[in-house]
Amino acid sequence: MIGGWENVWFFAFALSGVLLLLLYLFKYKGELFFTQALFLWEEYGAQEKNSAQLTFRRLPLSFFLEAAALMLMVCGGASLFVVSKENLPPAVILLNNSYSMTPQVRRQGEKVLRTYLDRFPGRRVIWGICGTETELLSRGEKKIDLDKYWNGTASEFNGEQAVAWAKENFKDAEICLVTDRVPENYVPGEISLFCCGTPGENVAIANAAVSEGRVLLEIRSFSSQKRNVVLKVNSQFLETFTIGSNGSKLFNFALESPAALLKFRVESPGDALEYDDEVILVNTPKKAVTYTYGKLLPAEKKVLSQVLEHNPDFRQVTKGGALFFSSYPPDKKLPSSGNRVFFHRGKQSFLEKSPPFFSPREELLKGLENSGLVWAFTPGIKLPGRGIICSSSGALMSVEEISRNRYDIHLNLHPEYSNPASLPFWPGLFSNLAELCRRSTPGVVDHNVKSNEMILCNLSDGAAKVHYRHAGSSGEIPSVRGRALFRLSQKGLYTLDDGKLKYNIAVNPHVTPVSDLRQNKTFTAFSRKMAAGGEYRRYLSWIFTAAALLILTVNRTLLCRRSRRS
Repeated sequence: MIGGWENVWFFAFALSGVLLLLLYLFKYKGELFFTQALFLWEEYGAQEKNSAQLTFRRLPLSFFLEAAALMLMVCGGASLFVVSKENLPPAVILLNNSYSMTPQVRRQGEKVLRTYLDRFPGRRVIWGICGTETELLSRGEKKIDLDKYWNGTASEFNGEQAVAWAKENFKDAEICLVTDRVPENYVPGEISLFCCGTPGENVAIANAAVSEGRVLLEIRSFSSQKRNVVLKVNSQFLETFTIGSNGSKLFNFALESPAALLKFRVESPGDALEYDDEVILVNTPKKAVTYTYGKLLPAEKKVLSQVLEHNPDFRQVTKGGALFFSSYPPDKKLPSSGNRVFFHRGKQSFLEKSPPFFSPREELLKGLENSGLVWAFTPGIKLPGRGIICSSSGALMSVEEISRNRYDIHLNLHPEYSNPASLPFWPGLFSNLAELCRRSTPGVVDHNVKSNEMILCNLSDGAAKVHYRHAGSSGEIPSVRGRALFRLSQKGLYTLDDGKLKYNIAVNPHVTPVSDLRQNKTFTAFSRKMAAGGEYRRYLSWIFTAAALLILTVNRTLLCRRSRRS
């Protein structure tokens, strides 16, 4: 039963009881001798027995009664904290399976975990392996072959998602997280945390991007001291520099000789994690969005020409453009080709007391503000589709998705009664429109992503699935309404093929900081239910205490009788 005590104070009480017993058994006691007067002795002799010698006498009955009462009182107090196997909540063990969990860290974590679980023999243990997603390994086995599942191959560790998964599926269980670092937003007492990492000297490429012939790189250091770093591109030396402790360095430079693939690598002596030292960027410039004019008012066409002719995101063609601009026809006979932008003619400038508000989920209005804008529209007008900019009297802009990634955009304004053409809103709106149009064309939206980041791929007309190949492995992903959403975990260069188009996509690592034990602590927070004690244990405590009092009463009665006889 002592093996189930988890309160150190009751171990102290038990130790005090043992010490009292030892003192009672082996304490120094003198012995009384009756002798004749000293002057009657013929000679002095040394006494063999004196008060400085340990003696062991036959103990009276009162000693055993008092010792029994003492032990019963200790057991009565400790019984409140005894956890029975049947009532012990199960333990959900979450194992961090990210790249930063090196074999040394995993061995250390397994050792600490086994020691912790051995304190509660017979307890139900639930095992889960955690990367970007959490996978259930076992529901009831106390010991499993961790080397078979726990290999540190996940590109990222989502601690918050893992804890939420455990709370949702195993209520009232104790959650034990074995990891190499304290996760973000960690609240002590919520889970039992076992941090088994080692101080790491890690230098990583935290962010990388390429756009319009320029490269952006962020190099970060997770080390406790300065690090000398060498930066290379396509195996060629680029620059050497020094980063301070937990510092970062930004690079923003133009490419001298642009290549289709850019491989950046950082090298630093003693780097503990090679996973995040290298990234590959696909240098694919954004293609201009082609557009065609339909029937427009001269004033509308003039405003559009001023905005689009000097915008590199757009290129005008005579017909068959990816984007079609037209006034909204009264007869509603709409052309069917391309994505369409319709202008609704407002008859007057109608100003609201309160300005229009934006729907934050729409990409067309990303980064734009509506302060100082004057929109011309007829009060009470209703446009098809989903409203983007709204007021109390009607929608000023709406988007209507038709099919196969094609959409209609309705603008309810008139150049004579509004002023967006003279404000930054107008160019910004069409810059976002170009991005929206690119997202609807066949191919991937972004050629450079991070591991397990969501990838959007628009398939060619008639394609039902997309195939991918990487480092000798391959697979296929089905599409829904001409789109495929998927994630790729392993870093490297992938080739995608939908049967008509082929293109490359680079998957780069998420940066996983290596832990620093100067800041990490091991928390073993128990659920309050484990220490609260059940009613049956309260009754057991009262039984132990009552038995101790009964023994003390019997002992006192016997002592009183003995004193009367003497």
